[in-house]
Amino acid sequence: MKFIEELRRRRVFRISALYVVAAWVVLQVADLAFESWGLPQQDLRFVWIAAILIFPLAILFAWRYDITAQGIVRTPKRGDNEAVPLALERTDFVLLFALAIIGIVIAYSAVNRVAWAPGPNDQSLVVLPFESISSVGEDELLADGLTEELIHALARIPTLKVTGRTSSFEFKDRNEDLRSIGNLLGVANVLEGSVRRSGNQLRVTAQLVSASDGFHRWSQTYDRTFSDVLAIQDDIARNVVDALRVEMLGEPVQVESSTKINPEAYALYLRAVGLTPYGASLGLAEAQTLIEQVIERDPEFGPAWTRLATIHGRRLFYRDPEYPNSPTRAVVIIVDAIERARELNPDDAEVYAALAGIAWVFEEDAAKAAPLIEHSLKLDPSDLDIKRFAIDFASSIGRFAAAVELSQQLVDRDPLCVACRTQLAKLYRLTHRWDEAEAQIRTLQGMGESGYHWSLGVVLLHRGRAEEALASFEKHKAFEYLRLQGQAMAWHDLGRRDDSAAALETLERNWGDQQPLELAQTYAYVGRTDATFEVLNGMLPDNVATLQAEYSEPFFDKLHSDDRWAGLMLRIGRAPEQIDRIPFALP
Repeated sequence: MKFIEELRRRRVFRISALYVVAAWVVLQVADLAFESWGLPQQDLRFVWIAAILIFPLAILFAWRYDITAQGIVRTPKRGDNEAVPLALERTDFVLLFALAIIGIVIAYSAVNRVAWAPGPNDQSLVVLPFESISSVGEDELLADGLTEELIHALARIPTLKVTGRTSSFEFKDRNEDLRSIGNLLGVANVLEGSVRRSGNQLRVTAQLVSASDGFHRWSQTYDRTFSDVLAIQDDIARNVVDALRVEMLGEPVQVESSTKINPEAYALYLRAVGLTPYGASLGLAEAQTLIEQVIERDPEFGPAWTRLATIHGRRLFYRDPEYPNSPTRAVVIIVDAIERARELNPDDAEVYAALAGIAWVFEEDAAKAAPLIEHSLKLDPSDLDIKRFAIDFASSIGRFAAAVELSQQLVDRDPLCVACRTQLAKLYRLTHRWDEAEAQIRTLQGMGESGYHWSLGVVLLHRGRAEEALASFEKHKAFEYLRLQGQAMAWHDLGRRDDSAAALETLERNWGDQQPLELAQTYAYVGRTDATFEVLNGMLPDNVATLQAEYSEPFFDKLHSDDRWAGLMLRIGRAPEQIDRIPFALP
């Protein structure tokens, strides 16, 4: 008790309380300042560290000294005449000076770390589409392909955050301020350039610019022959790494291409790359011709075989009317191309992603595909196309936690990718994360995307905001059946049963045969359980893939306790015991 009384007498408790209040105010101000100045929020921890480290100094000061009208004096010992201030001695001045120096050093170190310590955003960049200074279409494809390969090469460096292709190509042919681009994408650097070809001569310019102040961190002009494009690509990537001082475990990062290829073949390959971004369905015939020319010139170039398989797979999947091969023949071509790619590059992540695609899409064997996708993600965790494929796969087998995690990573790297945000919003909806689903949809609308009124209405409906949901559904103009579906559900929740029944009747009459899934969802939501199962069972066996993709929709939540639901899940291969037989986990 005497010690407690002594702490109270020396005003240690009072000083501690004042310090905590003052520190709290400083931290609140710092939090607001970091946001308004665009400083990384993770660096706020240095302010916390400084506040914690200075606290013992404040306690020591409170124990030994008092601040009076006469200035700083020593606290008298118990029993001394406390009315008589004790003058400071030489040792006190030394101690006060030491405390001040220590406090200044701690505070300065924190501020210095905030201002200068490399954080995730300091070693981050976007590679803007290289401009083709030519009216020849194939030169534009060359520039696009060079951009994509640079993005891919730099993204493989774990310590470097590189914006994804979709966000990068949002700025193609748009002369926007680099600082605005940096702020929008949350990156510190911008790599831009141009490509000009004249006959066999090639001029490539590249410059790395700081997004905050426009300072040129590196620039170079390459006047080479057309066959030097791979060497130019490697040199640009190497100089970017050097300029950003990127290191891994203290060692310089090597970015040179390990694959050797005929230079003329590589130029053709870049043009094919420019034609075939993830999910592209147009230009595939031209891309196939280019890739076949690449393989003819250099049959040992593994990535060409992988892309050939991908092109054939897409032409088959999208039912290209000009595709000459039967499904059986196409699968043989795809398998042969991938096996050749694996022989040449046994550790290529894209090879295993393609093998997984064969197993999942064409062989309908998810259990076989799962370990191949896992291995692909392990080999190259930076490849966003593989992530997108893995998200689709994980969602289809009910691994929603993995799908959400991958989707969050994808949006972080590719923030302007509308399809990526749309997919993340849907995953949040499927996992009942309504706040986050609404936030993503409103972000999409804030990005200038028209629509999303139906998606927003569904989220609002499940959040118990039927009036707002109805207003959102009624703004949907693209598809009448979706507007009718939304109205039927919202009116049901609002107690307007006649209006709900009328909308549902119109949906049945006009769209029941064409959109059975939406009809079943609406039946389920309004409680017409028997009608729901009648429609769902009527969709089988022709629409197994559709039901595998949509069975987890919250519209069907009310059916889960019905024995018929378990039987339906068995028929489509999504019963719990069936899903458990498909091992899948993120590496």
